Amino acid sequence: MVSFAVVFLVKKLGYEGWKQLKDTGRRWIAEIVFSSIKRVLGEDLLSKKFSAQKVEAGLKVMLHNQFMNLWNNDNIYIETVSIVSIWN
Repeated sequence: MVSFAVVFLVKKLGYEGWKQLKDTGRRWIAEIVFSSIKRVLGEDLLSKKFSAQKVEAGLKVMLHNQFMNLWNNDNIYIETVSIVSIWN
């Protein structure tokens, strides 16, 4: 459900102004990176415990960053700390 404050803000700024303020439209960047990680390293985690899954996912992200570093110098890096801290 959309709150009154959001509706008011969109009406006041217009859709394009609201979009710029909220920095929407960037999800596709994350989707590309996650798709790449899954394609190269697989989408499954082997660990059974959730704490170990967090570590394994972080290692996959770090390994992906290393692969990207080998291929070119203009990379999209994911901060492993921010991904792991989501689940804490």
